[in-house]
Amino acid sequence: MASAKRAVEDAGKQFGLQIGAMGVAYGEVDGYLVQLTPGIDARQPNVVVQLLFDVAGRDQVLIKNSIAADPAVQGADFAAKRLQIVADRATYTQPANFVGSFSGDKLRDLTRALVAAMKNAAPPPPVKCEHCETTESVPPRLVNGAVTRVCEPCIAKLRAAAQAAQAAYDAQPTRLGLAILAAAGTAILGGLVWAGIGIATGSMYAMVGIGAGLLVGFATLAAAGKGNLIVQGITFVATVSSALLGQIFWGAFYFDQAFKEEGLDTDWGQFVQLIPRLLWKSGGDTVFALACGVIGAAMAVGITKRQTVEMKVD
Repeated sequence: MASAKRAVEDAGKQFGLQIGAMGVAYGEVDGYLVQLTPGIDARQPNVVVQLLFDVAGRDQVLIKNSIAADPAVQGADFAAKRLQIVADRATYTQPANFVGSFSGDKLRDLTRALVAAMKNAAPPPPVKCEHCETTESVPPRLVNGAVTRVCEPCIAKLRAAAQAAQAAYDAQPTRLGLAILAAAGTAILGGLVWAGIGIATGSMYAMVGIGAGLLVGFATLAAAGKGNLIVQGITFVATVSSALLGQIFWGAFYFDQAFKEEGLDTDWGQFVQLIPRLLWKSGGDTVFALACGVIGAAMAVGITKRQTVEMKVD
């Protein structure tokens, strides 16, 4: 038994496939473009088997039904629910066994069975460039993680287009003023929601802090116009501040209630002076709020990272 990556490598070598980035095996098997990808689904390891076929004039449902009913797949650990047909690509997700491992030989047998079944469902795709349809020098390639056929001139054009798109993105101005306003506004809103739920239920919920991070991230990115390190810094500070504001607003509510019970006007100046002591005395509650804020901030930082336009070819 082996890991998903090792099983893909073993099965790929038996088919004569190339091993590309991230351990992906790709190439041609009996005319069909085949891709074996080690991955994770719902935190469980799996291997995704993909076959490209000629979809012209063919019904995808009929293709799936034909493969599922084909005798070739019946003895190959096949389950129809794991098979998807989208456009010209059949995708089969093979989960790990009960101990979380895979067999290269079983993966080979499954792939061979899927190819055999596909032969009775749809023919192989034409040997031509996906973009210009030339038939000269179009070996299987892994382009941005997907097996296809692309000629060298088209690869050069795609790379140039990606570089131009990246340059255009980087040239956009960052609307820092709007970004700060959006981050501050959503941070205050998140703090109010945190305090409101806490007052209503008497409990703190991590999802509120995480949700605040998502809100701050998306709002700040929309206001800034693009993501970069500065915008990430703004969202991080705003999200962590949102969690602390929630604790402060929560304390402010009970501070106000105490004054009202005595029939006195609330001394907000005194409350401001007491904020550091309030956060310190809250102890574990403040730590929990900060932890939720940091988790939310990490998500916000991920949302506002610099967009990259890449053209990866193996």
